[in-house]
Amino acid sequence: MKTQIVRNTEEFDLLGIDWKRIETIDPDVSFYSRFEAAKAWWDAHQGNPHLKLWIITVWDTVKIVGIAPLIIMKSGNSFFSWRTVRLLGMGDYLGILIDRNFPDQMTIIKEIMHVIEERQEEWDRVFLEYIPSRSLLAAYLLKSKYNRYFKYLVECPVINIEDYHSFSNYQEYFMPTNVQRIRKKLQKNTEYQLKVERYSSEVLDQIIELHKKEQRYLAREKKRKEQESIFEDESTLNYIKNVFQKCPENVILFTLVNAQTPIIAYGACWLYNDTLHWWNCGYDPEYEKYSPVKALILEMIQYFFENKMARLFDFGAGRYFWKFEWTNDFIFNYQLDMINTRRRLFLWSYKIKKALNVMLNN
Repeated sequence: MKTQIVRNTEEFDLLGIDWKRIETIDPDVSFYSRFEAAKAWWDAHQGNPHLKLWIITVWDTVKIVGIAPLIIMKSGNSFFSWRTVRLLGMGDYLGILIDRNFPDQMTIIKEIMHVIEERQEEWDRVFLEYIPSRSLLAAYLLKSKYNRYFKYLVECPVINIEDYHSFSNYQEYFMPTNVQRIRKKLQKNTEYQLKVERYSSEVLDQIIELHKKEQRYLAREKKRKEQESIFEDESTLNYIKNVFQKCPENVILFTLVNAQTPIIAYGACWLYNDTLHWWNCGYDPEYEKYSPVKALILEMIQYFFENKMARLFDFGAGRYFWKFEWTNDFIFNYQLDMINTRRRLFLWSYKIKKALNVMLNN
């Protein structure tokens, strides 16, 4: 086996054929790690001087059998800076791609980790987040010397459609208090309709502006100073627009609309393989008193069941109580956090920062 590191956009483009071949046979590949999504992210961020491509490829003679989509991010200032190896992309599940037709798949991961360690002069920290617990990468890291650096990160609540006979059966187990009343009240006062559609540049523009409006309202009226729309960041906005254009077949937009309002509330999703990934939502503050997002969730889940859209309805990463009102099932995500012990100054500062965080949290 041999390995190579892809460091520029032109070489990234050339990976497309092999990347797409492997993503179709690797069940661990989520929407966020497929080639089009990864390329959309890099296209939106490649102008950032603090980011460098660092994609490791593993070859079996003449064919690529493994791809680790990585970047190196430079942080800090002129006095003290450090370089972090991270997984390329943005999403609730990230990881590497493994050719499942290759007989010794763990060897591919071993080769990738060997390259990372062999190139310690290029990085100060390896920080790989959102690695699903059910993935081959997680299985390898848990039983290897990297176990000590591999820790729990967060849950991703999910509904598995196979656990229920129907939507009615699901409702017997999960139905948040008053949600039916909320839906009826919203319906009575707004006469809303549920629309479910694929990619639409017009609707995308509408949800971007609506999300910004909602976040400004929350910051002003609810004093949530940390509130800022994800669409305010230019790179993130360009990434989302790129994905919409590159992957229109994966876009699912749920909206509640009526004659007076283009969008009362919306839920933006990616549909890929057996999973509906719900990644963003918003509502018009004018309708806040009706709790429109609760009504939207109920409509989304009912539509999901009745149309058998996928096996999993994924609420995305985050241990928010309201997500667990709708399900008690979830997927664990892990993170690998490994410091370059050769960089003593960084190691020293990292330990101090970690100790201070522990003190502040106690």
